[in-house]
Amino acid sequence: MRPAAGAHEERLEDRLIWAAAVPSNPTHEMLRLLSGYWYSQVLYVAAELGLADCLAAGPKSVALLADETGCDADSLYRFLRALASAGILREVQPHTFELTPLSDTLRSQHPDSLRPLALLGGHPLHWQAWGRLVHSVRTGETAFDAAHGTSFFDAVREDSTLSSALHASLGRLHEVDRDVVAALTLDRFTRIIDVGGGVGGLAQCLATANPAASVILFDQAHVLAEAKRTAAVEYVAGDFMDAVPPGGDAYFLKFVLHDWNDAQAGRILSNCRTAMHPAGRIFVIEVVVPGDDAASIAKTHDINMLVLTGGRERTELEYRALFEAAGLDLIGVSRTRLGVSILEGVILPLERRGDG
Repeated sequence: MRPAAGAHEERLEDRLIWAAAVPSNPTHEMLRLLSGYWYSQVLYVAAELGLADCLAAGPKSVALLADETGCDADSLYRFLRALASAGILREVQPHTFELTPLSDTLRSQHPDSLRPLALLGGHPLHWQAWGRLVHSVRTGETAFDAAHGTSFFDAVREDSTLSSALHASLGRLHEVDRDVVAALTLDRFTRIIDVGGGVGGLAQCLATANPAASVILFDQAHVLAEAKRTAAVEYVAGDFMDAVPPGGDAYFLKFVLHDWNDAQAGRILSNCRTAMHPAGRIFVIEVVVPGDDAASIAKTHDINMLVLTGGRERTELEYRALFEAAGLDLIGVSRTRLGVSILEGVILPLERRGDG
């Protein structure tokens, strides 16, 4: 007996689902997850082509968009149609498209533009490294190194496109920076060092919140070259694996330690401990992994660290052990409004140090 049309279409949809609709059962949910890489790539292509910027002023025809982006018109139409079916664009009339609230976030001039994240996630070096995830899971080795024969940070140094995407992605964390600064009392500090602070978002927030302090942004020269300079911040180039600027009474490490394995992260902390004022403080900003089975972005981002850098996200207990091994005492852990944790440390007394 031939099945009814509706039943046939439902089963076909089960097999072909690629939609933003809420899954209604485990099969739909798994199909949505399995098609996730499609979205990563189409959003990367949309960002790479600058489609949101092309459409910022209003709807445009496929022919005009193809001319502006240098694309094949037929292939571009199929691409735009797929984006529209997922709610990323809207086809306002045949072969004419406009932005939706989703795609508006990919505009370069959007106040919270996600275009850098799309460009980073789909960058060939990043994308190909994720294709070697099974290598990391089986061996514990970094997939990026296995895929490209070089480390992620060496690739960032050599590839200007990857570097720009990475630092633009990190630079958009201004809300996190404000959240961290708002959670702290800073007027007691006179010399603040932002270690590995990238393009300087946190350093600028620290300088604004405590104008009487000397604020130093410390990172490698090629990173500082992308920073937006301000007179309120001093820019010092160097490598935190070797040393950090001395004499600070507050050292900040925002999303730095998770890039490195325990030995490397411990070395960074030890360098800060050696350099800091005896009564100083160190503030490590990370998303701490919950100690239970609670869902957490840190647990999935931990796999990104495994793939890209060989680093890891850590639990509070793991950070405590890391601090102690570096001669630091973790005296407090607080969680900000946005869910980021601030781990505060002081120099461990000599009698409690392993090297004491």
